[in-house]
Amino acid sequence: MPELNESQKGNLLITLQHVNELLCDCEGILASAESPSFFQKYVADTDPRQRECMEDLIGQFREMMCRVLQDQGIQSVRHPQSAKRSALNSLLFADMAIEEMQSKHMKGFGKLSAAAAMELDAIVADMRRLIDRMSKCLMEKMSAHLHVR
Repeated sequence: MPELNESQKGNLLITLQHVNELLCDCEGILASAESPSFFQKYVADTDPRQRECMEDLIGQFREMMCRVLQDQGIQSVRHPQSAKRSALNSLLFADMAIEEMQSKHMKGFGKLSAAAAMELDAIVADMRRLIDRMSKCLMEKMSAHLHVR
């Protein structure tokens, strides 16, 4: 491909970054459809062969994007974020949301019986313990990685 000017290169980079985000969305949609959840957003209507095919084709597409950028001498200015730290951040926000389900907060929505308050607080405590376990699971590997530095 002939050399592009700086504005064209910038547009190409931004467009391909956006396309990559859309491909990430596609991967996430296909993966989440297979993950059982009460709040299932997508129907698991792909078979393993289709998912494998999509994984391969998305990989090929990403390789193509890299070649195009390399051919134009364009380097990504983004610095990837730690998946662990991002996941920990999401768990922190999940914990904050769950904390809002405590009886002391739910009373603002109407009278709450003592039995309902106790049960609700027990559910919140169980959920927060699981969130804490997930965080610790990620922190173990992260702290082990940080000690190597």
